[in-house]
Amino acid sequence: MRSDIVQALQRFLAEERPVEENKVPAELDGVYREKLVQPPSTCVVDGCDNEARVLEEDGQFLVRCYANSEHVEYVDKDDRQRYRPDFEAVLNDVAANLSLTSEDYTGDALPRYALIRTEENIDIAVLYGPNDYERTIKDVLQRTIEKGKPCLLLTPRDEISDIVELQSVYGTGYLAYAMPFQQVASTTQIQETLQTIVELHALNQQVIADRFGEDPNDFTVKADRNPSYILSELSQLKILRRNGEIRRGDGSRLEKISEAAFSHLFSVEPGFGGEDSTGEIEPDNLFYIQEEGSHGMTEYEPILGVVDTKSGKVANFGQEKVDGKHEEYVKRARRYAFQSAAIAHIFVVADVSGQQEIKFYDRMQRHYGEDMYMIVLTVDGFLAIMAAYLSATLSNELSLDAGSFTRGIYPLFHRDTFNSAEYQYLRAHTRNVGHSDKEQSEYEQAYDERPGLLVVTRDVVMAHLEQRIGGTGEIERLLEAYLD
Repeated sequence: MRSDIVQALQRFLAEERPVEENKVPAELDGVYREKLVQPPSTCVVDGCDNEARVLEEDGQFLVRCYANSEHVEYVDKDDRQRYRPDFEAVLNDVAANLSLTSEDYTGDALPRYALIRTEENIDIAVLYGPNDYERTIKDVLQRTIEKGKPCLLLTPRDEISDIVELQSVYGTGYLAYAMPFQQVASTTQIQETLQTIVELHALNQQVIADRFGEDPNDFTVKADRNPSYILSELSQLKILRRNGEIRRGDGSRLEKISEAAFSHLFSVEPGFGGEDSTGEIEPDNLFYIQEEGSHGMTEYEPILGVVDTKSGKVANFGQEKVDGKHEEYVKRARRYAFQSAAIAHIFVVADVSGQQEIKFYDRMQRHYGEDMYMIVLTVDGFLAIMAAYLSATLSNELSLDAGSFTRGIYPLFHRDTFNSAEYQYLRAHTRNVGHSDKEQSEYEQAYDERPGLLVVTRDVVMAHLEQRIGGTGEIERLLEAYLD
């Protein structure tokens, strides 16, 4: 498409309503325009702009004013001929101009937007005449998320700041790419960006298919398109369970949430274990932490995380089997490949009743080797970790302090670091286990006597975040040196 045609279409689209023929840009004479008959919507008597009732009668429009019963006029249909862009022709040629192949056009959403699908698996939408511009953008972004397909969103306006703001709210990431229509003439830059989006999306979809099959579960797809969805699930899990919206015995939801969350934080084997396993005794999730030392920092010991999720309102450690299940988990972890790593036996739970995790830990101890230990990670604690990770501000503060976000949360998953003098504040926060001070005191004493048990609650995570982001860490000192 020639640049003068693109500029003319930009002006035509910017009208945001059908116009008389003399208002159609001259460059579009005979092309990219569609004639239609537009009935009046208001009274046609001079000086009266009140709403009117419009009927068709003998090939004419009969217009009756709601405000003045004497205002009754006939309008010839020929006088109501208007022109709007031929959106199918426009979008077909925009696609061709971007070396894309049109596949299917739909104008069902007009007068808000029109859309064309391409063989390259990218949609092109153009906004036109919406009564509510912001609402229409939201509709397009919502459709993009639901379809899971990249969308080039063209606006007749000169700026896209409002669209970018909404993209951040909806978390569309690279799936939505907005630009003023007039820039479609700058094909080289657009094509490079679209090619990146298409290839990245195709690679992402291929990995999902390879890991989870051609029909991945709904949560995997949603969490992949919008990581903030993980926060929604973690924050609402207990209410969903309490309301009975997660059926009793269904542990798959927390398994998938945990897998998605851990995959952001560490190296995870996706689609592994839990309800995905077929007759095998396997944990729900498996992850590995390996951080090399840098800038004089101490090299961290690798950690193998063996995860079991407990999706009930309260984790029933009293009924949890040690022999034949968890015994097998830790036995596998003793294999030669993990001899140099710490083994964290992790339970993700909504809540724990009484001192059940203490008693279960005591039953497990005989199966633990020297570098094996148990972690109870509450859903609220997990939520706090993920919220910090997805916050650019908190994540960066933790990275400035520790060198990376992974290093920043490492003390929450490593027994010896958790119990070290530097992090003694972590064990100072415990669960509220009973209705009496005596019960609480007994629990706290039992917990202190078991350094191989780490209970990571929301209070523990918040205390850690507040402690670590308050100081000046190695990386921050290094960067500040540049400014001296």
